[in-house]
Parts: sequence; C-alpha cells; structure tokens
Amino acid sequence: GKTSEELPNYRVIYNAIDLDYFAPNNEVRKDYRSKLNISNEILLGHDGRFHYQKNQEFLIKVMNELNRRYPDKYKLILIGQGENMKMIQDMINEYHLQNSVILPGVVSNVNDYLQAMDIFCFPSRFEGLGLSLVEAEANGLPCVISNTIPKEAIVNKAVDALGIEESNINEWVNSIEAFSKINKCLNREDFINNHYDIDLEAKVVQDILLQTN
Repeated sequence: GKTSEELPNYRVIYNAIDLDYFAPNNEVRKDYRSKLNISNEILLGHDGRFHYQKNQEFLIKVMNELNRRYPDKYKLILIGQGENMKMIQDMINEYHLQNSVILPGVVSNVNDYLQAMDIFCFPSRFEGLGLSLVEAEANGLPCVISNTIPKEAIVNKAVDALGIEESNINEWVNSIEAFSKINKCLNREDFINNHYDIDLEAKVVQDILLQTN
C-alpha cells in the first residue's frame, strides 16, 4: 500500500443545491396544478431518464394497484425521456392508465413541477447519489424510494426506502397512501447539517481555495 506521504490531500465537497430555488411555494403550486389539470388528486412524481436504471415501469405497476384500490385518487407525472419511453407508454395503455399518468417530456424547470407534486417516488435499480431525490426533499416532499439509494441522499424524515420486487408493490401502495395524509415539510436545518445547502458549501469551497498551502 501507499504511505501517507504519497496519498493526495483531498476533501469531500458535497453536492449542494440551492434551497431557495426548490423551497415550497404555494403560488407556483396552484399555478402548476391547474396547468396539469390536478384538482384534489394526490400527485405522485418522478424525474429521470427513461432508462433501465430508473425503473419507471415499477411505478406504472404501483399506479395500477393504487388505481384499483383507490379509484381516481392518484395521478402520476413522469418527467424525462429516453429509450424506454415507448415501453412505458405501452404499459400505460395496457393498464388503461392514460388518464392517470402525465408524460411532459424533459422540462427545464423541474423545480416548478416539484411544487405541484404531493409525493416523490424514486424506484431506481441503482443510483450514484440521486440528485433529483435530494431536490424533491428540498421541496419538502415525502419520498418513497428503493432501498438501493445511497444513504447520503436521504435527508428528510419523511422518506420510506422499500424493495422493488413485484412482491413489494403493496408496500409501496401502503406507504404512498400513508404519505398522502401528510403535508410537505422542509427542515432547512436537516439539509444544512447534511451539507446540502449551497450557500454554506460555497463558503467551505471558498475557504479551502483561500487557504495557502
């Protein structure tokens, strides 16, 4: 192995986000819910490339079960595009979920769409950090996620990490139904303690750069 003298001198700089940019905003929420034609439904959301890794197909199956148990209570928005888009559209048709699933494609203002959501769902098969999850948490959204997500990405208390086998679908449904009864809640302190506030992290980076070796 290397001796300590040969090891590079490095520090971890956390992947920080602008909390003000994602913070809950009721005006934008009303505006985007009306744009998306959501009245009293619980809007589930996901943001990610339509790709094997992101596992949107699992959410279609969860949505199918939610619809069976709670007709017309839930809608799902899947932001993004990618090679699995056709497969997802075919599943939506197969399960007759055309009125329950919204596919806006890629949007430049994900933050505005997060405002409209009630629960964020993130069933990735694997994940580096999962920045879109952290952004959803910065909006105060309760999150139901796969248990493969790195613990570093879990900042808020209202996060449920579950398996993503077919046999876990009912667990997802139960978790979503439980979260449907709570409101968004952002604890800025939790975020800052987890190194996700950009103002704080920018200052850390600045201090490091100003230190003369």
